[in-house]
Amino acid sequence: MKLEKLLELYQQEKPQLSIRTVEKYQSIVRMFINDAEVDNIFITRSKCIKWRNKILERSSAGNCNNYHRHLKSLFNVAVKLGHLNSNVFNSIPILKNTKPKQKTISNSVLDRLYSMIVEDKYYSQHAWFYLAMIDVFKFTGIRRRQLIGIRWCDINFSDKSLYLNAKFSKNGNDNLVPINEALINHFRILKENSKQI
Repeated sequence: MKLEKLLELYQQEKPQLSIRTVEKYQSIVRMFINDAEVDNIFITRSKCIKWRNKILERSSAGNCNNYHRHLKSLFNVAVKLGHLNSNVFNSIPILKNTKPKQKTISNSVLDRLYSMIVEDKYYSQHAWFYLAMIDVFKFTGIRRRQLIGIRWCDINFSDKSLYLNAKFSKNGNDNLVPINEALINHFRILKENSKQI
């Protein structure tokens, strides 16, 4: 069975996958076909290890683990549907990620960023936009994709809340997050300035 066919079966088994998730799987399958030079589900452990090591030469352990998890998921469906007896990816250990990902930005870094935006010749012209964007991330913890999905009707100025559409969330759920007065002011300025653009 070709890997593309396995991906089709995977999508049938999981009909609620977002378009973005499907695109991610398609991308990983294409990369696997190109780098492992295998286009079917009957692959040896040694070929998988060689593929992983090839990816590791140009990417991080975290990325390798991400690809590994996606392929493991696909191959689990092949086992579940009786096309394979076992999942080759179950026998391949996850790589140790040596550098932990930094989750937060220190206040001193934020202060330097704010200063740079206000003082820089280019950025200062649109400081109202950049400062608002940074504060939205700082005070809500939303993802970039969620920020892009915000519409004016998602902001409730009187209830001080922000609706986050499931279409733009990683987990596929709608969310309603509280926003503080600083964000309310940013959104008011953004709305006013957007009328002039």
